[in-house]
Amino acid sequence: MRTILTTVGTSLLTNLRRDQAVARPGQQHLVQYLRQTPPERACAETNSLARLVQEEDRIIFLHSQTDEGRLCAEALASHYANRGFGTRLEEVADLTYAEERFKLRGLRSLVATMIALLRQERAQRREVLINATGGFKAEIAYATLVGLLFDVPVYYIHEAFRDIIAMPPAPISWNYTLIADHDEFFRMAAQRLPDT
Repeated sequence: MRTILTTVGTSLLTNLRRDQAVARPGQQHLVQYLRQTPPERACAETNSLARLVQEEDRIIFLHSQTDEGRLCAEALASHYANRGFGTRLEEVADLTYAEERFKLRGLRSLVATMIALLRQERAQRREVLINATGGFKAEIAYATLVGLLFDVPVYYIHEAFRDIIAMPPAPISWNYTLIADHDEFFRMAAQRLPDT
């Protein structure tokens, strides 16, 4: 059994507005659009999930702390739940359009959230994959880093690609004793990072 951690952006809203003249779409508009539109065209998340998802998969949608991100994630979760998949929403604190919050806390929160979810799912003996197609560009980079560090395959597809790209875990191992040996340095470096 597998769990797919899926970063969510707002391409669903963008594409619906492009294809239909709906000024303020709600969840019903989005769910109907998902039902009627081929997954390759509906949004970044369905484009990648169409190539990844298997029967009995669980999909966790990680969305920003924005109204648009939440709306898209809710529509996607509803769409896949209606197709028989287990779904869950996970809001990433401080992942917003406010630059300082995004830079100082949002990306850290994304990493912490993904690591916590990885541990939870692995504790349930589920294989974990990361679908890093949707969301802010920086989310894709950090999700890929989490995959590399935690030996989890990361998947990505660009709208111009026909096939999904699998970024396998890095063929390196981490020497955690090196970090432990230089613990004082890393604590000092972390203290210099602003928290606000």
